[in-house]
Amino acid sequence: MDSPLVSLILLSINSGRTIRQTIQSVLDQSYSNWELIIVDDGSTDNSAEVIRSFNDPRITAIFDEKGRGTGQTYNQAYALCTGKYTGYIVAGDWFTPEKLARQVDYLETHPETGVAGTFIFEVDGTGQVLEGIFSNWFNQKRDLNLGDNWIIQNFLCHSSVLLRKELHDRVGGLDADLFLTPDFDLWLRCLLNGFRFHVIPEKLTYYRSHPSSVSNNNTQNDLFFELAYLFCKRLAGYLQATGRSDLFIKSYNYFRLTFFEEVPPFLLARLYQKLSNFPLYPPDFLSFKADFGSDWDLQLDPLKEQTIKWPGPQRVLDVPRERVPAPNQETRAGLLIYDDYFPNVLSAFRVAEFNYYLANLNCDIVSAQPNFDTLKEEYLSFYPQNRDRLKRFVAETALNYRLLYVVFLKNAFKLLPIIEREEIPFIFTLYPGGEFLFYDIISDSRVLRLTNSKFFKRMIVTQKITYNYLLRNGLCPPEKIEYIYGAVIPAELYNRFSIPHRYYGQDKATFDICFVAMKYMAEGRDKGYDVFLEVAKVLARLSPLFRFHVVGGFGAQDIDVTSLADRITFYGHQPTSFFPEFYAGMDITLSPNIPFVLMPGTFDGFPTGACSEAALCGVAVFCTDLLNENEEFTPGEDICIIPGEVEGIVGKIIPYFNEPSALHRLAKAGQRRFREIYGTQRQLVPRLKLFKKYLG
Repeated sequence: MDSPLVSLILLSINSGRTIRQTIQSVLDQSYSNWELIIVDDGSTDNSAEVIRSFNDPRITAIFDEKGRGTGQTYNQAYALCTGKYTGYIVAGDWFTPEKLARQVDYLETHPETGVAGTFIFEVDGTGQVLEGIFSNWFNQKRDLNLGDNWIIQNFLCHSSVLLRKELHDRVGGLDADLFLTPDFDLWLRCLLNGFRFHVIPEKLTYYRSHPSSVSNNNTQNDLFFELAYLFCKRLAGYLQATGRSDLFIKSYNYFRLTFFEEVPPFLLARLYQKLSNFPLYPPDFLSFKADFGSDWDLQLDPLKEQTIKWPGPQRVLDVPRERVPAPNQETRAGLLIYDDYFPNVLSAFRVAEFNYYLANLNCDIVSAQPNFDTLKEEYLSFYPQNRDRLKRFVAETALNYRLLYVVFLKNAFKLLPIIEREEIPFIFTLYPGGEFLFYDIISDSRVLRLTNSKFFKRMIVTQKITYNYLLRNGLCPPEKIEYIYGAVIPAELYNRFSIPHRYYGQDKATFDICFVAMKYMAEGRDKGYDVFLEVAKVLARLSPLFRFHVVGGFGAQDIDVTSLADRITFYGHQPTSFFPEFYAGMDITLSPNIPFVLMPGTFDGFPTGACSEAALCGVAVFCTDLLNENEEFTPGEDICIIPGEVEGIVGKIIPYFNEPSALHRLAKAGQRRFREIYGTQRQLVPRLKLFKKYLG
């Protein structure tokens, strides 16, 4: 035949219940020049009987009673492949009739492409199509030719792939020693050899995901060693050769935060040391595991009984099955805001933003805050005019509003079933945090679920790094994104206070440095609290004039501060009204923030809300920017960008300590710039205009 031959490999292990559909889908292909090589690997059910029931000369069946495992049986079948292209299909998965035709056509017309996958339909154990984690994971428009998209994740469904056999021959078959990640290993070898990837953005493959599958039943310990091997023997050298040293930290954080929650510093140091020794390990997996894990068994022992559980289709807030008929749009009220933390006055940005809408729109707020009644009374003591606009959220209540607004991914996703039940158009702000993570399968699937809802209108994005991530990964159309840099800060509130600022070297003798942050993890390492204290200890030894102040959930019990004695003060949690007087006596707010520490993919906006509030009160901001988020400030002129390590931070502070007038200029210029960026005209007016557009 003129058309190129496609060789397909099908492995069967006790797949009698599902393999018939798999084989039939190959027979039903509109593209007919294929061969199917089936290896049954020691099945004890009726798999052999089902396989033998198909009588087609293009099918070759091998029955092996030894149970050799995926790698060996795949390589056994691969040795028989004679086609120009090779593919693999898992028993239980199946193809749409046009799948091979579309892929062959693409590969024939794009000779530069070596590996071609497709989007998938995800199905459950019964074969029912669902919108699950894996469909959202594999169906994202990613450029798999970039190393960034392989740290440390597999975005390519093996059953969907066709691969040029001459290239497959060059990199070899599957590594028979890898039980959980042989396909990921194959793609990495293709990447390292310069093969070009392409994923056809059409759902041409049915991928069966169910709790009994191999990928959903593995121990953390096994997965840890296989991924460590792939990093050390595949990725690390590639990153070094391509000059992507920035991705080493992302890789290390993946291991640390995926496999360890709370571990002593010496163990983390040992982990980094072992991963950094990547050129020294033997090339085969079993020898690598013996070498890499030679002193690791005892330390990893708690992981051995932990199992990665398949989460199933994502569950959201349960709602009554019987839908209340939605009223006509003309009879609905205006804007409804849903939140799970408001009316807690400690959340200054929520109070500032929501109060503005209450003052300028026909607007109500429903709150799922557990301590709603108590916090409501405290809030109303400040804002009594909003008493009739604030209610406790009740899932069963009909929401007769023309537009709904939420902040944070977790709130929007949780409320989506009610949004769709009530047929309410919605807008949400995708702030950093709130369960929004970079390169996280669950986070990405939730964003896609929201942006694919027919009631989704706009997503407000506050950081360019988030904006670029959404576009790069196909999570939201650009026309549905409203980019407003920064965040809503109670700027006008701070502007109204006329408390004179007391500057070091001019109004007071002490040099006061503060750290303000919420506590989310031990030692506040995500916020850099541990680094702040180390800086404080160094500065305290240099001069008796330094004083240190901590606001938030931190205390002397978190990290030993004995050496600082009476030089450090802890204030606990404080409301917005506390800060104008507090900041009036501060010279620097220090924020050694570190992304991806709280968990993989987590990061804070730049600058943090606490830094912004301090700057509005005339305090000089010294903060990290490890993700290069800054686009509005001029370092050294209105802000000081610091490194993440102690010596470098101290080196930034000392020149300002020695020349107080330079610090005063930095603080005043920062205050002016922050007022420009975080004022009503830049932050709230565009949001109000957006809401009015959809309210009519």
